[in-house]
Amino acid sequence: MNQHPAEQDSTRRQARAFTTTNDCRLVDDAIDEYVLGIADTTRSAAIERHLLTCRRCAELVASYEHIALGLALAVPAVSPPLSARAATLSRVAATPQAAPHPSGVFAGDLDIFRTPTLPDSSEVATSAPSPGQSQNAWWRVYAAPLATLPLLFALGLVGAWGFNNYMKLNEAQSAIAQLDQQVQSLD
Repeated sequence: MNQHPAEQDSTRRQARAFTTTNDCRLVDDAIDEYVLGIADTTRSAAIERHLLTCRRCAELVASYEHIALGLALAVPAVSPPLSARAATLSRVAATPQAAPHPSGVFAGDLDIFRTPTLPDSSEVATSAPSPGQSQNAWWRVYAAPLATLPLLFALGLVGAWGFNNYMKLNEAQSAIAQLDQQVQSLD
């Protein structure tokens, strides 16, 4: 079916407007997954394409990223109590351990990894690390704080989402209150 060029152009504009509205809705629905980096690849690609053309959505995503980073850095690092360490070590000691698979990649001494039993946490806290342990244990200091960052990031996004919904609800309630006042003034 042949269309006049002007009709084809208006059809294209209508399709583009429909797609832009759907893309904005996609960003609104999946912004938390996108900012966290857990959205599937097709959804992420669609959002990224849309962000190139939609300033509103790009600003919204930037604000979510900014809030999430700020919340993740705003929480002070807290050391867990010694009782938590003792409970964790006792659970690990009670769990049967599988034998390590031999690997030709490690060239160091395997004796530093072998422990027949886990020591009491009070002994670990008071004993000084050996020179071999201090060189290989640097990651233990940073593992817990780094493991909490994704959780804090997710908490920040959920908080931002909740705050956004709270603001929308508040706006809707104020609009309803204004309408109620107008209805009462008419009576």
